[in-house]
Amino acid sequence: MKINKYIVGFFYLFWLFFNCTIGLTISYNNHIVVTISYLLIMFIINIGIAYDLSLLVCATFSKAVNIKRIDSMERFPKVALLYLACDDALHESLSILNNQTYNNYSIFVLDDSRQSDNKTLIDGYSYQTIRRGHRRGAKAGNINNWLFIYGNQFEYFVVLDNGGMLEPTFIEKMLQYAEHPENSDTAIFQSITKAWNTQRLFTRILDANFPFEKLLQLRVFNHCDSMFCWGHNILCRTKPFLKINGFDERFATEDIATNLRLIECGYNSKAVDIISYDLASETVQFHATRLTRWARGNLETAISKSWNLPFATKLRMLMGVYHFSRWPFYLIGMIIVIWGYKISWNQIYISFFLLKQWNQFYLILYPMITICFYIFYGTIARPIWVKKLTGIPLKTYWIYGILYTSVCFFALFPMAIGQIKSIFGSRAGFVIAEKRWFKTSLWGIITGMRWTVLASIFLAAGLLLNPVACYIHFFWYVPLFCSPLILHFIQNIYSKRDESCFGENYEI
Repeated sequence: MKINKYIVGFFYLFWLFFNCTIGLTISYNNHIVVTISYLLIMFIINIGIAYDLSLLVCATFSKAVNIKRIDSMERFPKVALLYLACDDALHESLSILNNQTYNNYSIFVLDDSRQSDNKTLIDGYSYQTIRRGHRRGAKAGNINNWLFIYGNQFEYFVVLDNGGMLEPTFIEKMLQYAEHPENSDTAIFQSITKAWNTQRLFTRILDANFPFEKLLQLRVFNHCDSMFCWGHNILCRTKPFLKINGFDERFATEDIATNLRLIECGYNSKAVDIISYDLASETVQFHATRLTRWARGNLETAISKSWNLPFATKLRMLMGVYHFSRWPFYLIGMIIVIWGYKISWNQIYISFFLLKQWNQFYLILYPMITICFYIFYGTIARPIWVKKLTGIPLKTYWIYGILYTSVCFFALFPMAIGQIKSIFGSRAGFVIAEKRWFKTSLWGIITGMRWTVLASIFLAAGLLLNPVACYIHFFWYVPLFCSPLILHFIQNIYSKRDESCFGENYEI
């Protein structure tokens, strides 16, 4: 589709422009090794900025695409509703599995739990429960076990994680898309997923980016040959999955790998404008575990083989890897600036004096314009642009950005170390961690991100010797140095839990 070409074209155009700008404005007079190193770091950072900008441009000039649907059901195919649990079943989700208005569906609880209290909770409901007695293949293996036993009996199946919640008309509405003749080659229908546990400030802020994610799915990725699904709150056509022998059990991110295999076989995935709900991370510790698993899974999938995919799809796959890999480069860039370019205030004064004598102010002016551009784009232009497209208030945008950056600095070293392990052949696995909120001390936050804290101390020591460097990456220093306090403050703000809450909107 044309938007694939636009995304790729804009990406290369913006990346070339930013790289040329950096290359022309950086000083090569001294510290040539340091300068080249910093230049390469900026080239890598520019990848993310260029891709983000290309998506924003495409979202601005394209219209939302909601795939075709039938007005009324003429037949009522059998649908299986699969609820997956692994020592993490939730009463909130289990209690409403049977709320669907569609009549021809069956509920299966695929339980890999070992803890007796989880088994007791699940057994308290009258749903058909399947237990394997092992955990081979993790989530993918659990679904495949059901596929091989019951797959031929159902035309469609819905996948819900432990915290998934659906509106009563979910299956009925999703089938109206799936049953349209023009969607016969669509294997996965992805709903727009929103958090339902937004009573706490931490989850409420993380969920604040929902309108922008929805915008990208409907106005950008739905224009592409196929979007990437995220493995839950989805309606799946059974036949394509039986054709590829089920979900890919080799990777922790089985959804991406399976999605790519379906694309290779001529199927696609599409987003539909139907809201569903999921359990968002309530602690930074669990969210960091998720980020690490996604980082490793995306990388392992990307390097596992030479995928037979369109170039634009490969670019999106690589950007998924880049999204989790970029954070060490920010840290390295700050270290290079602080420790590689030691400049005193006297040197600044002397430089301005000499520039005035030589009438060559561009030597200082051009780099400052470049620095100001990055700051302006990240803190002013992009927030206003996103507000114009989605309605996200500027205050909400900035709060979300600060928290998300702090979370990623918390998870920086686990993600980086995990990806290095994946490169050398170690496979990521599923880690069962505490998903619900628990009180965390400031010391607990600090010890959880001890390597990042040590890096912050190293940078702070450098700033004492080279205070001028604080202007280069000022908007990164603030969330980096303050991240333990930010995370402790936001995560531990108490708000009374309302268990009846179901996807309501909250102001930050």
